[in-house]
Amino acid sequence: MLALQVEHWNSYPQKVRQRMRINLIDDGSPDHPALPIAKKYEGDLALWRINEDIPWNQHGARNLGAKMAKGENPWMFMSDLDIVLPADMAVRLLRVLRKLKRNKFFTFERAYAPDFTRRKIHTNTFLVRKQIFWKSGGYDEDYCGTYGGDHEFLQGLRAVAKRGHLGEILLHGYDIDVVSDAHTLKWSREGHYFEEFIRKREQKKTQNDLRPRNLLRFAWVRQL
Repeated sequence: MLALQVEHWNSYPQKVRQRMRINLIDDGSPDHPALPIAKKYEGDLALWRINEDIPWNQHGARNLGAKMAKGENPWMFMSDLDIVLPADMAVRLLRVLRKLKRNKFFTFERAYAPDFTRRKIHTNTFLVRKQIFWKSGGYDEDYCGTYGGDHEFLQGLRAVAKRGHLGEILLHGYDIDVVSDAHTLKWSREGHYFEEFIRKREQKKTQNDLRPRNLLRFAWVRQL
């Protein structure tokens, strides 16, 4: 799936690649490290690898990506590996950036491969200013090791910024029946990890301790 992403990124017009930087977070992948594939990107890319393969550490990975975003207050397009921004949509997004209100965050629709007819809005792929992201508190890493904490982050984001929707920017989504490693194969979304999320959320509510804190509590290295 990463090879497919790099292929798309390299297809972007030079004017687009000159105005973007990719912070790629390898979340401790044990089988297919990202470095040899990431080196094939023909643009500005930084690769950060989390040392430990922590179950469902996407909250920490996204916080790390936001921390490493260059500049005081850049736009950040935050997404998952199985979501592709096609070249024509990257051009369109670049055109509308200056018109967007900085105090809002923006969501997108995705159309799924192979025929790209099935559509879905997924609010965890979004465009946001760096300052708004951190004003929300970032992702709560107390939920790492569990599955289900994304909604808690989005609630915090909506508390500090209005949501907009960029329906004219259509993303492409991939399932494992199209690309074999498009989704996480090792960690289950149900059973133990979801039950642990419910338990942790109830514990935090009981303690009235819902604010994310002690972020980036894991070790990482820069590889590229």
